[in-house]
Amino acid sequence: MQTQPKGLDRLLEVVDRIQRRCTGPSTPRPLRLSGSKPRLEVPRIASLLAPSLTAIFRGPQRVAILQAAEALIVSFRQEAYRAFQNTIQRLISVEDVGGIADSVIEQRLCLMFEVEYERHNMLVRERVREVLSAHLSVNGEEGSKKGNGFGHVSSVISCLCI
Repeated sequence: MQTQPKGLDRLLEVVDRIQRRCTGPSTPRPLRLSGSKPRLEVPRIASLLAPSLTAIFRGPQRVAILQAAEALIVSFRQEAYRAFQNTIQRLISVEDVGGIADSVIEQRLCLMFEVEYERHNMLVRERVREVLSAHLSVNGEEGSKKGNGFGHVSSVISCLCI
């Protein structure tokens, strides 16, 4: 003897399947990682100076300015890799409950960090050009060519901090 109609039994089975699927695993699991990392290349440091500024700032001055800019970029790169690792390790998977695949999340996170890193590099590039142009407008082009030049170069370098 059947106490429930067949249609109701089917409906209850569907409800049970939906509940099992929506609740997912009893404990969240971390992403299954492929080991991908964002591609954070240090740009050609010489490209930080416009050709007109390269002609004015030469030798040790140019080297000191470019080294300071490169140190900023390398520091941000290391910080970005640490932040990426910290972020990716804290994410939980939604793949098993019908969400985005772990590999897609990993790729998108890499892309986000790559875009942010490139944006930061552009800011450094712009800041180098702004600071050097401002320095030239205050001191004049000839002032930057006189003497051994490290007095004003250190003031230019201190202005590079973003």
